[in-house]
Amino acid sequence: MIKLVSWIRIVCMFGLAILAPMVLLAQSPALVIRGGTLILPPGADRLENAVIVIRGEKIVEVGSAGEVALPAGAPIIEARGKYILPGLIDGHVHFRDWNGELFLNHGVTSVLDIGDPTEWILAVREAVRVGLYRAPRIYASGNIIDGEAPRGQPRSSMGGGGPSGRSRGNRTVVRTAEEARQAVRQLHSAQADIVKVYQELSPQLLRAVTEEAHGLGLAVIGHTGDAFMAAEAGIDGITHLWGIAETLMPPEIRERHHHHEIDCPYVWLDLNQASDLIQKLVASNVYVNPLLVNEHIGLTPLSERQEREVYQLFSDPRLSYVPLDAALGAQTFFAKVRNYASRWGRFPHLDDLPSEVQADFHTGYERARDFVAAFQRAGGKLVAGTDASGASVTPGLGLHHELELLVESGVPPLEALRAATIHPAQMARIDDEVGSIEAGKYADLLILDADPLEDIRHTRRIWKLFLGGKEVELGYRDDFVSPIPYPLEEYSSSYYTKPQVSLLSPPATVVNSESVRIQIQGMGFHMRSRVDFNGRPIPFQFVDSQRLEAVIPAELLTRIGTFPVVVTNPRPGGDESAPRGFVVSPAASEKSR
Repeated sequence: MIKLVSWIRIVCMFGLAILAPMVLLAQSPALVIRGGTLILPPGADRLENAVIVIRGEKIVEVGSAGEVALPAGAPIIEARGKYILPGLIDGHVHFRDWNGELFLNHGVTSVLDIGDPTEWILAVREAVRVGLYRAPRIYASGNIIDGEAPRGQPRSSMGGGGPSGRSRGNRTVVRTAEEARQAVRQLHSAQADIVKVYQELSPQLLRAVTEEAHGLGLAVIGHTGDAFMAAEAGIDGITHLWGIAETLMPPEIRERHHHHEIDCPYVWLDLNQASDLIQKLVASNVYVNPLLVNEHIGLTPLSERQEREVYQLFSDPRLSYVPLDAALGAQTFFAKVRNYASRWGRFPHLDDLPSEVQADFHTGYERARDFVAAFQRAGGKLVAGTDASGASVTPGLGLHHELELLVESGVPPLEALRAATIHPAQMARIDDEVGSIEAGKYADLLILDADPLEDIRHTRRIWKLFLGGKEVELGYRDDFVSPIPYPLEEYSSSYYTKPQVSLLSPPATVVNSESVRIQIQGMGFHMRSRVDFNGRPIPFQFVDSQRLEAVIPAELLTRIGTFPVVVTNPRPGGDESAPRGFVVSPAASEKSR
């Protein structure tokens, strides 16, 4: 009898535990949105005269007018003539503490943060969850899982921001399958939402990561230089198209690419060679995040207008809290291209390149957009993402630019919208929470003044925005600040690097000599660097990112001493190198001769 009573108590307690959230939800104040056209309802393109009932943070019912009972006394938002979208999701970001308002004001209610330091990004995620930070919902990977390049070999691409990007405390290197599995378990234990991988993982290591992650309910997304292998190994999403282009390269070109001798890999993104790969990716349900706005932003027919929009945005004095380098980087980004060879630097200005190299970049963009359209037509699932702020794409606005570029590539507006809503949610296995307007999901939605299926730019015409059932006050606050600042120096892969001077050749001359031509060896040089000798600029020629040739004029060699040679790179980023001394010695005396 005692045991029976104990079991009854347990069952009752268990039942109360289940019912308590339902009771609380039922007691939460309701909100009704009525009369608008719902875009992307499950199983259809649109639903006219829709009714959405929200309680607390969640949607509880969605349907047509007359089919949904309105809760008594609930306030009603009349949305007749408006268009209702799920909150937008940026499927590829590297969050910074100043990003929050920019995302929200552009209708981005969720972001997938892939590759920020685990402890920091998870702390920011919690600050957002408890209402201490005005920002979109964050789903985070934490540290990247990567392998090692073979000894003596360079990394297989510039992925990760080059040398400076590899030491930012956000990369876990694994060497064995057990280490790979353990890295996944550590992320899961820290409550990461997804797993990010890089291209140095061998097939065996990538397979170990995906098996462990999938067993724990986590998706795996990231870089690869072999898309066939990645699909076989179980990757859920591929970020950037350069890895797909690399997959299609002839072996000898791929080898040159690995040694940073190929400027634009996209030239090899040839649709005549891509059909088997597209079929493999579609059959394996691998999502593709093309990042057109990151890789090709200054090459498109839309770039002039989009550049002007970025300039206008950062002209708002209320955004003065945005770091200067970030604002400069977003505006100068349109003049640059992402270079994968070492000779021009990582993000040279397009106009500084030889005409034949510029032509390669334009061809690369055309082939990238053709691949995107062909992949989508074949049934492939695209994910709209921007790489903000890991590259200088403007948070929030950049996602709208990416949507425009998808449509400009031939993707129908409806599919472009799926790429910024349900597809990233499905890829990351968070579609039970976000990505569509359905009962049981977070009430993250935006109400638009115009139909985005008629013009994809209408996604910016936001009338009202809701995050977790609460209307978001749109606009910027000049005192906006994060309670958990970014723990590292402000950084983007598109910033100019800090140069390093390691050797001058020759290292010296004699006083009153003729002009001296010197070679400057080091790292991080750019075509827009500056060379100073004893604080005065001297003429120089860019050879490649590790070598400059400069001329010290005779008028600067009229006295003896050790004089600093300094290389300076412009902002954003930039800075000057440590000085390297050039010696001017006395002329040899007759006796010493």
